[in-house]
Amino acid sequence: MFYRIKCRKCRKLIVEDSHDQKLILTCHGIPLGNTIAQDCSSEDSVVYLNDDYLPSWIKDKIEEVNWTKSRINCPGCDCRIGAFDFVSGTKCNCKTHMLPATHIIKSKVDLIKLNEEG
Repeated sequence: MFYRIKCRKCRKLIVEDSHDQKLILTCHGIPLGNTIAQDCSSEDSVVYLNDDYLPSWIKDKIEEVNWTKSRINCPGCDCRIGAFDFVSGTKCNCKTHMLPATHIIKSKVDLIKLNEEG
């Protein structure tokens, strides 16, 4: 299963999974849609992004604030769509996993599920 995220306001493509890069994660850092993995579902209002595969425009924002924390705004309409926090090191509700540092707010975006063919 692959996912694509578009801004709900301007419909600009924000991020997209690929065959070799699972970018969109659960709170335990597991690729979203992985039915084998167990997850505590601590954050139903957000999805997380894999820091190893972030788009360049998000990486640029992270570098701009020296890997601390800030909001993520849509590159198309500047609407707030998420945030990152490399300072706090927050754990999920089950207290067994650290939350990925970068998240996208589900109510601000369209999370589109794609089949294997795309």
